[in-house]
Amino acid sequence: MGTGLYLFYARPFPETPVFLHVISIRAPRAFLSFRYLYTVCLFTTPYLAYLGIFSGLYIATLKFRQRIAPDACRATLTRALEMTFSS
Repeated sequence: MGTGLYLFYARPFPETPVFLHVISIRAPRAFLSFRYLYTVCLFTTPYLAYLGIFSGLYIATLKFRQRIAPDACRATLTRALEMTFSS
């Protein structure tokens, strides 16, 4: 949200290009839709970028977690089952 607000004030919609001025005269609804889409993209694009970055960091940190070896689990489980059923 903070990045979107920063971009909203730092990079406002460019209304001075001649092409956009012609569109605003000939098709005002299309111009308004361009303006609204530009504003929406200022807020959603950083969100998607942060989502991708933080998801990548989370996945990368999963590789460094301590793993439990399947053989150790199996040995512990069989010992626990033997102790339970032998009594």
